[in-house]
Amino acid sequence: EVLLSGSLYGSSGNNNLYFSEFDNPAGGTDGHARNIDADHAGNLFGRVAYQGLSLTLGHADREKQIPSGRFNAIFADPGVTNWEKRTYASAEYSKTLDSNWELLARGSFDRYFYEGNIPMQSQLGETVDYRTDIDARWLRAELQASRAFAERHRLSVGGEYNTLYDLNAHLFYEAQGYFLGDRYQTDVQVASYGLYLQDEFRITDRLLLNAGIRLDDYDSFGETINPRLGLIYSPWEKSTFKLLYGRAFRAPVLSEMFYQMPQDNRNINPFLDPEKITTYEVIWEQQVAAWLQTSLSVYRNEISDIIEFSPNADTIQTYYYVNMGEATVQGVEATLELGTGQGVRGRVSYAYADVEVGDNGLAADNSPQHLLKGAMLVPLGSDRYTAALEVQYVSSRYDKRGEEAGDYWIANINLFAQPLGDNLDLSLGIYNLFDEIYFDPAASLPFQTEQDGRTARLKLTYRF
Repeated sequence: EVLLSGSLYGSSGNNNLYFSEFDNPAGGTDGHARNIDADHAGNLFGRVAYQGLSLTLGHADREKQIPSGRFNAIFADPGVTNWEKRTYASAEYSKTLDSNWELLARGSFDRYFYEGNIPMQSQLGETVDYRTDIDARWLRAELQASRAFAERHRLSVGGEYNTLYDLNAHLFYEAQGYFLGDRYQTDVQVASYGLYLQDEFRITDRLLLNAGIRLDDYDSFGETINPRLGLIYSPWEKSTFKLLYGRAFRAPVLSEMFYQMPQDNRNINPFLDPEKITTYEVIWEQQVAAWLQTSLSVYRNEISDIIEFSPNADTIQTYYYVNMGEATVQGVEATLELGTGQGVRGRVSYAYADVEVGDNGLAADNSPQHLLKGAMLVPLGSDRYTAALEVQYVSSRYDKRGEEAGDYWIANINLFAQPLGDNLDLSLGIYNLFDEIYFDPAASLPFQTEQDGRTARLKLTYRF
């Protein structure tokens, strides 16, 4: 088996974005970023498989203009740009032994390169390019074995190893050739390993218990042990109930532990602990008819040791990342799916989430309470020609200033055709069909960003 693929993507983006924070006629800006939202990307992918062995190679790159005036950039300057590249290679081998053990081995290499350019104005009024580059390489390896026992057990055991063995990150003023120094204060190398064990135990023909446990060990914060339990009960042929429990974590990233620039007001904190989450969920899945499937779930998530950017209590003038936050999320999700023999498919889902932050139960920023989505796909004469409509509703939410971003409805439509059989795919997507004006809170900054109006995307895929 041999697979080769490649793709190119290009977009001029939004030709006029408005940022009220930069509406300053006295300073020479009107808050409009015009024709500086371009986005271009390409990727190559190849895979070769023979019996139990497969090899994969891939490369992707992207260039994106940034119109938002980040990090004190000269607003509306077309030179504010990000370049990203990723190259990866992986190998996988699977084999079933005479003893009925199923073995799976994986190994991979990854390289990520980033370069960002920010035109800035110096104290002398000159324009200088403030440039940062990151070059990171890491290796991963995994070995897994699984086997059925006594007809009712399926045991899986495995381990994996990850290492970021090479990281170079620098800052400099390109125009002046002035090197500012390493982006990270130390020569960082990070390694971790994980061991896991899982048993799928079919207690009866209608009752299944899935239990697992995983141990992870990181150079930075040490060990963490996380269990997972799932009880699945099917009292009737078309009904399934699930009780789920689990614990997981998010390891602190390098920028949270070691990021520091010369003359910056932030400190490193190599002693960060991981963020932790405990989840509880009850799910009911019901097949109402041959063409209709429904599901209902109720859940609660408890999150602790949230990593936040905070003033240093000793100096006040300096900041660092610290484990100080906690949150509780509880909600309900309901889904209805349909599919007919004529190829019509549809899906409607609703989600309610109540997020409370800290002991005082404060509302979280950028966390809508209500999400409603609907989608329908209809064949146009045959399954080679289809039309799909998607509708989304997002309720109001707050930005980091505590100001409300209003709710909105948007609709998208996609037309798909295979005029020459399986070799050629044509698709036309129209997004934000009714040109709705709406804003989303910025991820980490205290303002809201206007989202794209009506846009169209044409895609052609050819297979050979």
